[in-house]
Amino acid sequence: MRLAAAAATMLLLTGTAYAQINLWADDGKKKDPEAEARQQEIDKAYREKLKSQAAPAQPNDPWGTVRSSQPASQNKQQSNSKTR
Repeated sequence: MRLAAAAATMLLLTGTAYAQINLWADDGKKKDPEAEARQQEIDKAYREKLKSQAAPAQPNDPWGTVRSSQPASQNKQQSNSKTR
């Protein structure tokens, strides 16, 4: 019984590991030169587009109106002075 359980466990574990292997990978195969040139052109245009985009004038802060504009240490000092 133990042997059957151990064999079933090993089978299940190796099955999931085997599923992670890509059997149809293009190892060692080269693309044709036109496809490589086109892909490089696309990559270059993508990088240029990312560089040309301007950063936003002010960062997106959805909690900006909820938080206090004062640092936490000043808020603590003010709360202590109000209770005295």
